[in-house]
Amino acid sequence: MARRSPMQPLWSVKLWATNAFDRMRGRRALRRSLAALVAPPPRRFAAFGQGSWIVPPARVEGPEWMHIGSRVVIHEHAWLAARQVDGLPPPSLQIGDDTSINRFVNIVCAGSVRLGDGVLIADRAFISDIDGTPPSLGLRADQPRPRPITIEDGAYLGAGVIVKPGVTIGRYAYVSAASIVVEDVPEHTLVAGAPARAVRRWDPASEATPGPAQPSTDGA
Repeated sequence: MARRSPMQPLWSVKLWATNAFDRMRGRRALRRSLAALVAPPPRRFAAFGQGSWIVPPARVEGPEWMHIGSRVVIHEHAWLAARQVDGLPPPSLQIGDDTSINRFVNIVCAGSVRLGDGVLIADRAFISDIDGTPPSLGLRADQPRPRPITIEDGAYLGAGVIVKPGVTIGRYAYVSAASIVVEDVPEHTLVAGAPARAVRRWDPASEATPGPAQPSTDGA
């Protein structure tokens, strides 16, 4: 305890002790924050394939519910969160082989999010299978439940793309930058806009230039 000299006012000793406690508490909070930006070791994950890397700083919550394939690269400042919600099954976040997730990408999984093999996700994309309050803050009774998201093999998501709950993005689909995907995207289709709409489709067996997307026949 701090010792007070005869000429030192008592309030100054109390102020010194309070400041010292605040500094100690601040250092502890800083250590916790820095530790949160280092990805857990591979043994903490449900699965972690060979040759995969999570580049620090990155934030990973709930690694025990994450299946990471082989040769996956998750770049710096990404945030992956898998959180179990009371009364619901455990979440499942799956990332396939050879997938690349760029900087500042945020993936929130409270139910099921599956990324196939060879998926490319550009900077600052946001993918969440639940609307509203993040699962880390709990769910309101009237809040919608998670709806699964599937992004199939070879799909590309441009910078700033938002993928809403319940969406499936087909194989080798291309989602233009800043698009908001609110409904399924067929395979081999280029979509753009907010909400995203089909712009072009192409036949992978043909080398012809992709033509314009055909109007939907289902009345949508």
